Amino acid sequence: MLPLSDLEISSKTMRRFLEFLKIVFLLAVVAMAAPAGQGEDVDPEDPEVQACATFAVESFNRFYHDPHVYQITEIKSVRRLNVGGGQYEIDLEVKKTQNLKENRSNPKPKDPTNREGPEVMQCYFSVLSSKWRNQRTLLRSSCH
Repeated sequence: MLPLSDLEISSKTMRRFLEFLKIVFLLAVVAMAAPAGQGEDVDPEDPEVQACATFAVESFNRFYHDPHVYQITEIKSVRRLNVGGGQYEIDLEVKKTQNLKENRSNPKPKDPTNREGPEVMQCYFSVLSSKWRNQRTLLRSSCH
């Protein structure tokens, strides 16, 4: 039997590598396809939950059109999903304060972004927390 040429060895190696990548990709898809409701309820008084909720509301205040600052009045429920650290699904209530945002302390009356929001809102936030990196990322938010 004749030895394989360099081209045939590279082609064979490449096929094996592609098969390996397919398996890794499929395992990643299966790992991310978590069934609905997976996770665990977490105490709203947990320090990490408090930090994630505060981070989420600070982000909300930064981007919401109302010139007033909103603050947390009640954390209704929290679920933690174990994905890349801790993903916290937080349902809470926020209330408008009399405090104005720093960058809006003197808003123009005809500024189209200066719209008043409701006094109280129910919000849902999804926050990914990487405690070992002291980093939080707001994945989703919805308030009404």
